[in-house]
Amino acid sequence: MDKTLYVSDLDGTLMQPGAYLSQKTIVLLNRSIGEGKLFTVATARTPATVAGIIKDVKMSLPAIVFTGAAIWNPASGKYSDIRYMDADSAAELAETYRKEKFPIFHFTLENDVI
Repeated sequence: MDKTLYVSDLDGTLMQPGAYLSQKTIVLLNRSIGEGKLFTVATARTPATVAGIIKDVKMSLPAIVFTGAAIWNPASGKYSDIRYMDADSAAELAETYRKEKFPIFHFTLENDVI
């Protein structure tokens, strides 16, 4: 059996314009997964957006989300291996961006909810 792990981005790779997977992509992924291929996605997206995009793909592996800051299991909706930034570093980084007038979007994860 092939033990190669296949990892794909979503944006600009698997998704169609409009943030969805084509029916052909879904069929091919499900066929490959059904044959025992190991497949997951790695994305900067949040699980809230990933869930809707991959809902028809029968993934058995967790997804890499938040640009690698967490591993998320679509089946259970639970996170694992979360990489937190300490509060002082986050505040310092946010202040640096504000001083430079650089727009930021800050995620906070608590009790498996962003």
